[in-house]
Amino acid sequence: MFLERLKAFVLNRPALMLLAVGHLPFVVLYFKGLYNHQAHYQFFPFAIGAFIALALFRRRDVPEQWTGISLACLGLDLLCVIAGLVAYSPWLITVGLFFLTLAWCMASEEEGYSRRLTYLALLPLLTIRLPVNGDVQVIQMLQTITTKVASKSLQRFGFLHVRSGNVLDFPDKRFLVEEACSGVQSLFTILFIAALVICVKRRAIAHGLVLLASGILFAGIMNVMRVISIAVAWDKYGMDLSTGWRHDMLGYASLSVAALLLMSADSFLAFITDPVPDVRRPGPVAMFRNPFVAAWNRLFSVMPKPAEPTSASVAEGSSVGVLNKKSWVGAAAGLCSLLLLVQGYALMADHSPSMPAGQSSLTLLGEDSLPVEISGFVRGDYTTETRETGGDFGEFSNIWKYSGNGVPVQVSCDHPFFGWHPLQQCYISQGWQINETTSQAYADKWEAVIVRMSLPAQGQHGVLIYSLFDRSGRPMQPQGLSNPGEMLMDRLFRNENTGLLDPVAYQSQVFVSTAVPLDAGRLKELVELHFQARGTMKTTITGQLNQ
Repeated sequence: MFLERLKAFVLNRPALMLLAVGHLPFVVLYFKGLYNHQAHYQFFPFAIGAFIALALFRRRDVPEQWTGISLACLGLDLLCVIAGLVAYSPWLITVGLFFLTLAWCMASEEEGYSRRLTYLALLPLLTIRLPVNGDVQVIQMLQTITTKVASKSLQRFGFLHVRSGNVLDFPDKRFLVEEACSGVQSLFTILFIAALVICVKRRAIAHGLVLLASGILFAGIMNVMRVISIAVAWDKYGMDLSTGWRHDMLGYASLSVAALLLMSADSFLAFITDPVPDVRRPGPVAMFRNPFVAAWNRLFSVMPKPAEPTSASVAEGSSVGVLNKKSWVGAAAGLCSLLLLVQGYALMADHSPSMPAGQSSLTLLGEDSLPVEISGFVRGDYTTETRETGGDFGEFSNIWKYSGNGVPVQVSCDHPFFGWHPLQQCYISQGWQINETTSQAYADKWEAVIVRMSLPAQGQHGVLIYSLFDRSGRPMQPQGLSNPGEMLMDRLFRNENTGLLDPVAYQSQVFVSTAVPLDAGRLKELVELHFQARGTMKTTITGQLNQ
């Protein structure tokens, strides 16, 4: 039944299908990266599958009614596609496909109801990652809130600890909330569950908005309970629930409870938002005679309409609207071919070396990869660190200790990251306060971010300097500093792009913590140290990757 409906839908909408196919190469790349590098979006296959199933079974078998708004969405799709090809951005192409989907939903009627299928577009919308690392910022904000609430609750129950940023220090154990409560990422999963309930049960606008807000609240509550559970289990029973299978099981249990709370909230909202019959006069119940009742029912409930016979002239086998005229099908075929050609060229032009996997990435650098002396700083100890995949500071770090003029300096190469990584946010999670953020370029115009920080609880002042480069050696400019014109010249005429298949980034950082703020002279020395160290790291890593 499902396959038959899908086949009929595809065959009767050639122009629409051709337009969708033209997006696919970059869209596949987008979702591949989403699945591999953004664990909080791994629900997207279920969202896409639910949208397709609901759309096929709920649409009314009549031609789509293309209005000005739905056609405007088609225009937005075209603009996103053009911008995505210019910037080689799978994200922009995927946003364009969402607008194409939204246009179809707005043009399609729902069987048995006097409304369009626009509400179903909520499901694919949730698969679009927030721009400028907005999802990461939301997660970090929730981590901070979770840590504060959990810390106050633990103190009230008598569990002694010290909170610094997103870190809870117990006498013999330290919990970083990012590690002890990675369930803050489940917010996006809870929002997907809320959207699925809204679409499956045909909830009205007001009901849906309240349900989405409830999902945010329930996700926060369950993550607070998760942090408290981990802390209590360790303090009382010496059981570490912050890692391993116990951590995973606790996460699934918390997610399940949050989902049950969401379902309960939906039932409660359904109870108080049921349709109100108009009984303002004796006799049979007359719906929607009272304008206030009609307004209530339109805002808070979805009412079915009496079944209407389907005319043979608008049955499934007939034409489905103006977009399927031969001229439009031909134009869609030409546009589809052009899109596939350009995206294919972009993929073939991506000659960046592959990402090193697992532990082997640490071997790209060694103790002697950086000189014994750089700009007056003398090298000391060398160590490496391996963290959980997806950690704030990267999975791997090569760390060198330098000293100069009595100032201990930590120089490190952290990897892998996927795109630009705002490192200062990681220090904020550990309790540092940002006092000033600037940037400075070397002779090669490669910008470095310079951050002055303070840690009032310990009376410390810090300086953080960092830069990123991709696996082909291309410097990554800080957000907001990239030159679009230069990017376009690189990609169109120099056969260079940013590694669409695997946008791995390596981060070079210099960090100093002192009891007093560093003066301008010391800061200049540190900046020079960073410039020399990052150049050596980039040359060494790209040289080995290209062997």
